[in-house]
Amino acid sequence: MRNVLTRAGLLKLFLLYTALGLLQFWYRYFDYLARVQPVKWQWPLIEQLTGNYASLILLIVLIMPLTLRVRPDRQSWRRWVPMHTASLLLYSAAHTTMMWGSRAAIFPLLGLGPYDYGVMPIRYAMEFPTDLISYIVSAGGVVLIWRMYEASVREVQVAQLRAELTQAQLESLTLQLQPHFLFNALNAVAAMIYEDARKADIMLARLADYLRRTLKTSSAQQVPLAQELELLDLYVWMMKARFEDDLQLHITLGDDVQPHEALVPQLILQPIVENAIRHGFDPASAAVRVEVSVARANGGLTLSVRDHGRGLSADAAPRVGLANTRSRLEHLHGAAARLDITNAPDGGTAVTIQLPYHTV
Repeated sequence: MRNVLTRAGLLKLFLLYTALGLLQFWYRYFDYLARVQPVKWQWPLIEQLTGNYASLILLIVLIMPLTLRVRPDRQSWRRWVPMHTASLLLYSAAHTTMMWGSRAAIFPLLGLGPYDYGVMPIRYAMEFPTDLISYIVSAGGVVLIWRMYEASVREVQVAQLRAELTQAQLESLTLQLQPHFLFNALNAVAAMIYEDARKADIMLARLADYLRRTLKTSSAQQVPLAQELELLDLYVWMMKARFEDDLQLHITLGDDVQPHEALVPQLILQPIVENAIRHGFDPASAAVRVEVSVARANGGLTLSVRDHGRGLSADAAPRVGLANTRSRLEHLHGAAARLDITNAPDGGTAVTIQLPYHTV
């Protein structure tokens, strides 16, 4: 009961038992009046509050520790029945004694005269049925509250495990993207060495700059759009060393898009643009023209990448970059994000990503 036995928890218990005592006092006092039995209001008030406070003390020092140690819902009845029976007898005797002792001390102090609790052996027998009910309710409440606490702890643990699993899967997908890109880039450099060593050297230098930038933010799953566009610019700058003027990239941002505030998954655009460059060259001119647009729509963020190549064939299989991108979107945003690949009406392939609009 660590979540109850705090200062705030004890205060709540005290207020609860006080409120119950006042309600019981209300009933007892008006019962005296209804029977036309004159009585000072302090008598029933002190009797009810001392009885409730004695129950509260015994709940904390006796019922709670024993119930959590010998739980009826976790252990055999052969163990908990004898233990709780002995505890019940102790509770009833202690409760009756505490009520008699506290009232015998308080009544003279308040000028109410000596307190007469009657013949004590009979009083112990009289209070036992009420104490039995009180004990059962208190022990059952302890078990119920503790089970609710355990359930909440399990929910938090499950949520943490799910978050850790999702993070691990995201990191795995990101790590798959980086070698995939690196191998493609190195193959392009290797092919360029035999055609133009100077261009190959420029590509290697720009590849190093690109890798340094990505390593700085390798642990982040989401980055500002401006940072993602800078990485994309570095990548295209590297590829321009190979394609020169045959490669053109146009980026369009909507007026209501704040690139330094809007968050996007890291490396969300590079694998899509890479596919557009590799497979989206114009059949007529062999040039590569890629258009990237970012806009806000319906409370979300839409990223579009369009090339002017041959388009998708009917039996085209998802490529590694696009497949991993779709998986990352699913892990990050679930059903709130989607990736669509279609053939553009006037030729080429269009990849559209829809994201929730999150800011830094």
